[in-house]
Amino acid sequence: MSISNARESLVRLIEERLGLSSRDDWDRRLPALAGAHAGHDPALVDAEAALATLTAALREAPIESETWQMVIDAVTIGETRVLRDPAWFREIQRVALAPMIGERRRTGAHHLRLWCAGCSTGEEAYTLAMMLSDCLPDLPAWSIEIIASDLRVDALATARRGEYSERSLREAPADWIDRYFEPTRRGRHRVSDRIRRIIRFRQVNLSDDIETLRQSMGFGFDLILCRNVLMYLAEPVQVRVAATLRAALAPRGWLAVSPAEASAQWFRGLRPVSSLDAILFEAAPPMEPPKATSRTAPWDASRPTARPISRIDGTLAAPPSAAGTSASRMESPPSPKTVETRTVLSPSSSPDRGGNRDTTLNWLRRMADRGLREEARAQCLALLDQRGPHRDLYLLLSEICADMGNFDAARDAARKAIQLDASSAAAHYLLGHAQRNRGALLEARRSMRQVLMLTEVLGTAQRATDGVRLNIDQIRYAATLFLTGDAPMKKGASNGT
Repeated sequence: MSISNARESLVRLIEERLGLSSRDDWDRRLPALAGAHAGHDPALVDAEAALATLTAALREAPIESETWQMVIDAVTIGETRVLRDPAWFREIQRVALAPMIGERRRTGAHHLRLWCAGCSTGEEAYTLAMMLSDCLPDLPAWSIEIIASDLRVDALATARRGEYSERSLREAPADWIDRYFEPTRRGRHRVSDRIRRIIRFRQVNLSDDIETLRQSMGFGFDLILCRNVLMYLAEPVQVRVAATLRAALAPRGWLAVSPAEASAQWFRGLRPVSSLDAILFEAAPPMEPPKATSRTAPWDASRPTARPISRIDGTLAAPPSAAGTSASRMESPPSPKTVETRTVLSPSSSPDRGGNRDTTLNWLRRMADRGLREEARAQCLALLDQRGPHRDLYLLLSEICADMGNFDAARDAARKAIQLDASSAAAHYLLGHAQRNRGALLEARRSMRQVLMLTEVLGTAQRATDGVRLNIDQIRYAATLFLTGDAPMKKGASNGT
């Protein structure tokens, strides 16, 4: 067996047991894991033998074993924090929780059952519990159950401790920190017992079949949060997990995923409700037999007040005439530079606190356009180092690196933008462009599919939510051409030169 065959066997086993889709960084991570499992420096062991030994050990071990947990920690992404993306949580509260709580009060059914799927180290589950506490001044009078699940044993242990650094709380309001956390002697913050008691943390493999999960957890959830989980799964597993999430909802229950995962096909049968900050799906009410004297009452589409998404007809809009290129002449989808862009920061998040929020990025873009790309790249990195992570700076950095032909750096910057805002079609497009030019075709196709999902579900709302102003029709068209094979991207700088 060659090294490539040994690696393929291990990748197939990981995909089969965990449902994850392989990424190109596994080429580096898996041999290192195999060496660590053998107890030696990876550089000093036979890579093929080490990979084969690790694969054999995993075949015999349960998911909760130390060996599997070592692999899971290496191949999964666990970026999270308390109240990550406040606008997303506000929409969940406004569209789903507030109306649901009001209805339960009217009927006297003071109980709620919620599931945070893929909870990582627990911050999102605790955010949900704190939101409920804000909504329910009479919280002790309610029966509240929040199940928070993840694959990683170490992450769940951290979640149960409920102790976090200042960095994990950087988006939490000051009054939340005062009311819901207790300072520790180590300068950290521990979630209060009254909030921790609401949540049960469990190890769950979402790729298990529906009946296994139904029997182990019980379904009938009023709200399910499953953000930035589906995007990392293999395609067949994405469909299966989406079916599980649909089945797990109670009548009129709500599902919240990231906009990048809000596929109309995956969640068919649920009612999508969209706003600028979130896309949620509502399960149908319980079926009632039609009355003999009247027609069955229609589903009340006025509940809630957010705008429902229009039905997708599946047709592809023609490319805008501004593109100036017909499909027959087009050798490759437009590069990030040929798709007209302009970076606009949100009012609350300028990377340069000393000046106008538009000025810094426009200045950096003009610098790059004049050919001073290395200088513009260095300025982006300096701002990120000084001010911390920022989606729009990472988008610009990715574009500049692609123009310079540094597609590894362009990929890394686009990935960081996606970690900060998984709903950005621009970020997924930049990632796909970089991956294609690196020769990572599988990764490129996955990114372009995310572009199509976002533009399918969000439509024109994407213009308002993206940090980069894009011609969304043009990006959708380019992604479609790439996926259908009509316009293979050629290697080279992103401006086509």
